[in-house]
Amino acid sequence: MSFIGFLTILMGIWSSAQAGMIVSAKCDACGYETGHLFLFGGKANFKTVCRFPAYCPEKKSLILINLMADNPEEDCSEYTSYTDPKLMQNPGSKTIASWNLPEPKKTPVQLTDGGYLCPRCGQFRFHFRSAGFWD
Repeated sequence: MSFIGFLTILMGIWSSAQAGMIVSAKCDACGYETGHLFLFGGKANFKTVCRFPAYCPEKKSLILINLMADNPEEDCSEYTSYTDPKLMQNPGSKTIASWNLPEPKKTPVQLTDGGYLCPRCGQFRFHFRSAGFWD
């Protein structure tokens, strides 16, 4: 096998292994930051799970909801997904994380490097950063 053939196989295995994404977020204004957030789904649950950040005003924090569940969140009575344009003041120019929801929703969801609403201070200086992949 040629070196190029080996690399092609290796890249195919590597790219198919990238199921979920790991991101973190930090506010430039107040310093609020999250730990690692394990988004989307893995190989075992990608048909039923799509974890995505949401804003919980009662807790003044970021929570993860399952966008594919009938009742995505039980611990926060009123939340807004970070897919809502009201939570982003500046759309940014780079996609940090992206996932295509399967049928019937079939909607792409994404986070960019733009300025989102900080759950703690309410300023639009909350930025997501890529931290890797998980499965």
